[in-house]
Amino acid sequence: AVIAVAVLQMMVPAPPAGTVTAVWSVGQVDVITRTPGGSAFFGFMPVVPMTLISSGLMVIVSWFTPRPTQSTIARYFDD
Repeated sequence: AVIAVAVLQMMVPAPPAGTVTAVWSVGQVDVITRTPGGSAFFGFMPVVPMTLISSGLMVIVSWFTPRPTQSTIARYFDD
């Protein structure tokens, strides 16, 4: 994802100060925009969706993987 942001910022020049350039829009909603300071995803810095998606994936994967055995827990945590 970081590489995609870097490529976007390299390929789409920064607009003048105080303006925003829409890179990808769906209907009337600007999904990805290029700002003078970088890029934005739904108006947020790219780190916001990256953090939310990573957190969500961590929760989903933890639901679908088995719990650690009692011996594994005992190895790392004292009672």
